[in-house]
Amino acid sequence: DLNNIYAYCYRGATYATLERYDEAFQDYNKAIQLDPNYTDAYYNRGISYKNLGKYDDAIRDYTRAIEINPKFARAYNNRGVAYYNLGKYDLALADYKKALECDPNNQTAKNNLKFLRKQLQQ
Repeated sequence: DLNNIYAYCYRGATYATLERYDEAFQDYNKAIQLDPNYTDAYYNRGISYKNLGKYDDAIRDYTRAIEINPKFARAYNNRGVAYYNLGKYDLALADYKKALECDPNNQTAKNNLKFLRKQLQQ
């Protein structure tokens, strides 16, 4: 049921904001069980993984969200952040560029791309 999917995802995001990640993961997982193609559940779970420093898990979830919706600019940007934190700068650069292809007005991706390019020049 679509309302349950939204409810699980929303409650999961609330738990994540409170840093109650175990409960957040439970709700994101329930949303995904109800709809394995619900991009926001993967995206939000990816944010929680990223916040915990579990970058490989975050990358997996962002990648799944992108597979479902190839124009998901925020997922590309956040996956780029995860790659950056793993020292995979070439992959981060490619994802920031892809985020801007999907959404040329994505200011966060613009800032991340500018920051990374500056760092690579040093």
